[in-house]
Amino acid sequence: TGLGFEHDYEKGVSRLIGSVYENNYYKTSIYAGVAYMPLRYGPVHVGVTAVEVSGYGDWYPRVIPTVAVEGKTFGVNIGIAPAYDKLFTAIGLQFKMRIH
Repeated sequence: TGLGFEHDYEKGVSRLIGSVYENNYYKTSIYAGVAYMPLRYGPVHVGVTAVEVSGYGDWYPRVIPTVAVEGKTFGVNIGIAPAYDKLFTAIGLQFKMRIH
């Protein structure tokens, strides 16, 4: 569990800034990156999220296939990050609330 911030930069592109969570090694991880969601079907957006992740002894790049469902105020991101080096396969579920 953790806290993160997402900023819509332009249509289909969001910046992910300073998100923090406890990883599977019980260490605090921080990730920052960009979500690119070019495919849109009403409230459903499909794309990839590219991030750098800390907390595993070094920073690691991740490219995560992502689906987002966004309403006017609330939304959810679902991503599957494949295993890579010291990182296990992970399924991410992020609930989000738009602040106007």
